[in-house]
Amino acid sequence: VQTMVLAKTAMEAEGFEVVAGLLVVTTDAYVRKKLRGGHQETLLLTADHRIELARMAAAQHDVWLRVFHQPRVSQSEAAREFVGQLGGDLGVCEVAGADKFLEWGRRARWRRPGAWPRLDLMVGRGEETELMMEQWMEDRREGRVANTLFFLSGERVGECSSTQVRSLLMRERSGEKLEEELEEAVGAEALAFIRQHGGVIGTDTPMAEKGQKRRRKSCEVL
Repeated sequence: VQTMVLAKTAMEAEGFEVVAGLLVVTTDAYVRKKLRGGHQETLLLTADHRIELARMAAAQHDVWLRVFHQPRVSQSEAAREFVGQLGGDLGVCEVAGADKFLEWGRRARWRRPGAWPRLDLMVGRGEETELMMEQWMEDRREGRVANTLFFLSGERVGECSSTQVRSLLMRERSGEKLEEELEEAVGAEALAFIRQHGGVIGTDTPMAEKGQKRRRKSCEVL
């Protein structure tokens, strides 16, 4: 949610009007695969529960920030459906973290001309942001930035991440007292919800979808 709020500010500074933001959770199959090993699968929350957590997180921004009603392996698919419901000549801005920039090789995307209505915005934290911005500035100096619909934010979001939260929860299960750290990371309401529902095995994803190995996790669009 912090990333989306920052993204909204960044796009408005570029002259765009942000009509709405959309959060889309990924499927249980993807999450289950990600949590393999180290008994992390015991932390699994079903898609329905993750959608509810996203709604909790986005509640204070409910005038513009929405949560998609179903899990999707493709944020682009959800965005097309969402924009179709809103109507009008709207562009879609995919918001991704600097970690995804490094993982997916996004540098190649800004070197190719973009086409409306697709826009990209990268947001990051810490050293990831610095590395991303260094590569961006180098390509700009060398005249290699061709995509005028690709934007970067030099602002940083907080250091909290899903990886950090999982680590804290696993340590708590081993007997450590981490109430204060967990509440600071996710808030008391969300923490109670996670403790109540974590470990439930989800069944939201058809078998055909489970074979899609290269689909993205990222689920944020403006």
